[in-house]
Amino acid sequence: MSRVKKLRRIGLVPLVPRSVPLRPSPLLETVTTVLELADRPMRAREIHAAAEHLLGEPLRWSSVKGILAAYTSGGDRRFQRIRRGCYRMGRSRSDAGPTLRVVTLLRDDPELS
Repeated sequence: MSRVKKLRRIGLVPLVPRSVPLRPSPLLETVTTVLELADRPMRAREIHAAAEHLLGEPLRWSSVKGILAAYTSGGDRRFQRIRRGCYRMGRSRSDAGPTLRVVTLLRDDPELS
């Protein structure tokens, strides 16, 4: 164990708190919106591509996979895994759905039609 770690352990060197992220990641809401709008099962790669298009910025593939995996099990099972790499919306979620503005923007986008 390094000297700094030992000193931190006994309280002589205080821990420096990390800064707060500028904005929370909209990834969960974006993936949810993509699957709700698709209204059909989608491959994980399709979900990733549609989420990138929706946000207009690149997303980490591992982050999208992680969101899909995390929300197919546990308390909030908003996604259902159909088979390896294929997902659809799970149970109905009236309180946590996408905003009307996002849905309207997506439906009006000619690239997605």
